[in-house]
Amino acid sequence: MRKMAIISSTNYQDWPMGGMLSFLRDIIPYLAGNFHIELWGVKTANEGEEILLGGREFKIFFFSQLNLKRKKFIPNIARVVKDIKRHKEEILSRNYHVLYFHGIPLELPFLKVQEPRIVTHVHGITNPFSVSGNPFTTLLQFPYEILRGKIVNHSHLVFLSADTPSYEKFKRKFRKSPRIVKIHNFADPKVFHPKEKNALRQKMGIKKEDRIIIFTGRFSHQKDPCLALDAFECLARELDNVRLYLIGDGPLLDACKELSDKKRLQEMVKFFGKQPRERVAELLSLSDVYLYTSFGNGVPVSVVEALMCGLPVITTDIPGIHDAVIDGITGFKVKGRSPCELAGYLKIALKDNEKMRDNCIRHSARFTPERAAEIISEEIEKLWT
Repeated sequence: MRKMAIISSTNYQDWPMGGMLSFLRDIIPYLAGNFHIELWGVKTANEGEEILLGGREFKIFFFSQLNLKRKKFIPNIARVVKDIKRHKEEILSRNYHVLYFHGIPLELPFLKVQEPRIVTHVHGITNPFSVSGNPFTTLLQFPYEILRGKIVNHSHLVFLSADTPSYEKFKRKFRKSPRIVKIHNFADPKVFHPKEKNALRQKMGIKKEDRIIIFTGRFSHQKDPCLALDAFECLARELDNVRLYLIGDGPLLDACKELSDKKRLQEMVKFFGKQPRERVAELLSLSDVYLYTSFGNGVPVSVVEALMCGLPVITTDIPGIHDAVIDGITGFKVKGRSPCELAGYLKIALKDNEKMRDNCIRHSARFTPERAAEIISEEIEKLWT
C-alpha cells in the first residue's frame, strides 16, 4: 500500500459547512482503503494530534501554527508557506510516495522534487482574489495566476474540482501540465438525503402552507447574501406565505440583518447562524427551493447538499455549477444579477417543486465521495505506470 501525505493550509479539527476542508474530511476514509494516509495541517488552537474520521484515527502533523485572532502585517498564507518550507526535509524524510496538496501555494518548496510524486488539487478555476471585494487584495489577481500556472505546470498530477465548461477552459489554459483530471465535489449522502418534510415542519412549528427559500454559506462578498435578500424582497411582493432562511456567519452577517430590517422583512426572514451539518440537512429538507447567489466558486458543496435533499437550485450563472444545475430539470441558472429575475425563477421552482424535487434527488447520485475517491486512487496509481 502506497504511503500518502495529505497537506492542507486548513485546520482539520474545524468544521465549515462546505469547501476544501469538508471535501477532505469526507473523502479521507474512502482513500484510506487504498493508501496509508498521514495528514499535515495548520494548528490554530489546541487541536489534538489525531482525528477520528469514518471510524478510523488519522495522525495529524502540524507544519505551522497561527493565531487567527491576532492581526498581523504578514498575510497568513505567506507565513504558512514559509513554515512548510522549514518542514520540507522532515516531510520528505517520512518516505511518502505521494504528497497530495490542497491549498495553493503550499507546493512551492517541493516543485523540483521528483520523489515523492507531487499531486495538486485545485478547488475551482475562480481566482480567489477576483471575488474578495477588497480593492487591495484584487491587486493580487495577476501574481496569483502566475503562481498557480507555475504550480499546475510542475505538478505530476492535477485534480480540478470544476464543472465541464470550467475544466475544458482550464485544460486549454494549462496545456503544458502533465495531466489534469476533473473531480466533482460531493456531499455525504449519509447526512444529506430527503427527510420527511411535514414531520420536520411540525417539529419546528412551521406551517404546512409556508414556502421556504433557503440560503447556506459564508456571509462574505464572494457569496453575496445581500443579493439573496434583494431577490427575496422581489418574491415577497408577489407571493404570500414565503419565508427566507439564511444559515451561516461571516463579515456581512450584521449588514444583512440590518438590510433585512431596512426592507421590513423581519417577519419573513430568519437568520440561523452557523449550524452543524446534521442541522443544515434538516433545514434543507423542510425547505422548498435553494438560492445560491455567489460571484464565483468551484463546484459548490452547498449546491450538491441541496440537490441531495431534493431542493431545486436557483443560482447565478457562474463557473462550477453547470454540471449540477440543469435548467428546467434541477433548477435554473440566471445570467446577470437581477434580484427580480432571480425571484421570477424562484416562483417557477416553487410552482414545479414536486417534479423538480424528484429530478434533483436522482441527479445528485452523481456527486458522491465514493466515486471521487475511486477516480483519485486510479489516477494517482497511473503515476507509476
